[in-house]
Amino acid sequence: MSELPEGIDAEIFEELHTSLAGLSLCHVLKRPSELWEILQLVKSDRAMVRGEIYRYDGLRDAYRAAGIARTIVQKLDGIRDRTGSIIKGLRQFLSTVPGIPGDPDTIEFVIAFITMPNGSPTRPDR
Repeated sequence: MSELPEGIDAEIFEELHTSLAGLSLCHVLKRPSELWEILQLVKSDRAMVRGEIYRYDGLRDAYRAAGIARTIVQKLDGIRDRTGSIIKGLRQFLSTVPGIPGDPDTIEFVIAFITMPNGSPTRPDR
């Protein structure tokens, strides 16, 4: 990865980058996900998600949605079950806040950052 501009947190950038790649993987698994879901999964189990992304990239033609991929789907389902209704309410609330751009992509990024867990298992809270 090239040098990031000053003020950009490298770990948050990496988590977002991995999450976006994870969204593509979820499309292959036929389990569409939202950015906030995959970001929470990356925060809690980054190595598993990255490993599965790399495995898919290396075996693209022969890839089958099994093994660890099944675990990703189960974990994403758990995240959605626990917090999906809260996110639905948050999405509705954000659509009424003056000054927040109303396009869906911006709203999804706002939700992802609002719901980003503080800290991670690999580093202390800041």
